[in-house]
Amino acid sequence: MKKIIAASTLVLSSFSLFAATDTVMFTFPSLVAGMLLVSWLLAILQAGNAVIRVLDILLGVATLAFLSTYNVVALIICALILTAECYFTQQKKAQRMALWLNIVSLALFLALSAGFYLEVLNGAWLGVAVVFHYVCANLYTFFRRERRLQVALSNKMKGAEAHNDKQLLLDRSLFLNGYDNWQKNSLSRVLVLIKLEGLGKINRMVGHDFGDLLIAKLGKKINDELNASDVLSLTMFNEPVKLCYLGGVDFAFAVDTSVEAHLHQRLVHRIYDLVHKPTHVENIDSELSLRAAIVEDQKQLKGQQLLAQAFLSIEFTNEIDWLITFEKEIAERAEKRKQLLADLSILDFERDFQLYFHPVIDIETNQILFIELLLRWHHPKFGTLEAKHFIDEINAAGLTLPIAHWVSEKAAELALAIKLEEIHIPISVNLFGKELLQDEFIDHLAEVLVEHRLSEGDIIIEAPANVFMSLPDFGESILRRLKENNIAVCLDDLGIEPLQLSRLPRLALNYVKVDGSIVKELAENVNTRSLLSGIIDMSNSLGIKVVCEGIESETQYTYISTMKCHAAQGYLFSRPLPNVGLLGWLKQWQKRLANGERPY
Repeated sequence: MKKIIAASTLVLSSFSLFAATDTVMFTFPSLVAGMLLVSWLLAILQAGNAVIRVLDILLGVATLAFLSTYNVVALIICALILTAECYFTQQKKAQRMALWLNIVSLALFLALSAGFYLEVLNGAWLGVAVVFHYVCANLYTFFRRERRLQVALSNKMKGAEAHNDKQLLLDRSLFLNGYDNWQKNSLSRVLVLIKLEGLGKINRMVGHDFGDLLIAKLGKKINDELNASDVLSLTMFNEPVKLCYLGGVDFAFAVDTSVEAHLHQRLVHRIYDLVHKPTHVENIDSELSLRAAIVEDQKQLKGQQLLAQAFLSIEFTNEIDWLITFEKEIAERAEKRKQLLADLSILDFERDFQLYFHPVIDIETNQILFIELLLRWHHPKFGTLEAKHFIDEINAAGLTLPIAHWVSEKAAELALAIKLEEIHIPISVNLFGKELLQDEFIDHLAEVLVEHRLSEGDIIIEAPANVFMSLPDFGESILRRLKENNIAVCLDDLGIEPLQLSRLPRLALNYVKVDGSIVKELAENVNTRSLLSGIIDMSNSLGIKVVCEGIESETQYTYISTMKCHAAQGYLFSRPLPNVGLLGWLKQWQKRLANGERPY
């Protein structure tokens, strides 16, 4: 409406200009001036790039100045402004059509300018070129906006389509109420939870709207697959519906197994095959994976209780297992985690934590290469817990960094005590991963070294291989910072997961620890021996010392000794011991070596 009023006002202004002439009411220049004013304002009112709108204002002013004076400077300014608009639209790669329209307008303006100076055309014709430019700009903006509205409407319709497809599935409350009222006398009911995986990657690549369509289409397919009569069915819109959409990527259904005991398993495997086949959406084939939890209702529990047990089954089991049956141990594990999290909130590091030590032995000399410190929690209910049994809880409670600070300070105190006894053996500290990537922790370590008068190599930082191998570029620079601060770095648990050994040369490492699972297979598996040999050769060529963990027998020790491995660690030499006896243990080890005895 505002544009119509503004245009009408300018039309009246144009008539006033026409009437102001002495001889003829309508002249060609005055007509062009009126057209110019109208199209000029319409172009300015169009939403668009601020730079282009400012240039349009200047172009209109310069054109009116030329029509009033026929001054060559105004003509040049008009040409320069049109050239500038060509330049700025060229920068916007999504506006190629606008660029070509501006080029055509500039070419027309230059051609008419040449006609004017050759006295072939009236000067008002140059105003016509500018009017043409404004008209093209208006039309382009209008059609571009219409196109955007069409795309937005299409996306909205797709979203509505996905929403409608999900509406045709049972919602949580309807499903749970239906379950609670279903065959109350039956003790052979099973609830199945389906969790689709891999949608996050698809959302990042194609968009959430596509992901919603994919989930909706898969939900409909899964519902169609549940065609057995013993599956809980509720009526929606006069249609039987068996699948419940819980939200996100979660679905559920229930089965009466009194007739066919393994019906739920057969249905889950059919759904597994269905999900792992590519699903065609918008000319794109997408494939997801799934995890499923089965909960047998043997005590006539409420549907909500069974659903909670199903979610616990997926949360507290290994991600490798795609089909999980709820067991009592899972609930106990969840209860234990809840207890640990509650106890962490009132934890006293000095009272509840203790550090144990475990030596790493130089294979050639039997000297102690370094001492690894291991964190233990003396829990009042669960006894002494190794760090691996409460690392997840520490991360969840946000205590990763405070505990890393505490452990590093205790390690520095032990390293200083050893140095005062004129024993030169480094101390290594195990980190949980994330704290290694923080500058704050690196600064803290540097301060601890200075405070305890420790020198290069006295402290070693250990972290799991998956942390090191997933480091981005800035993470690799932090490893270099550690080395610059005289802190040695050890990669732990090498071999637990698939690994890109090509990244080893890029990491500033001093030590690599090969996981004990590889050592256990050395005697039986030729491929494992080849893998270990390759790791050792690569590490030696890079100046990295290799430590084999989990050495429990003389046979294993002999194997790694023949492979040019630098050091070993395991129960063959010593079990982890409380750090309060460290100095006495070290002196006893050195005494045996000095007497020519085998120290272990």
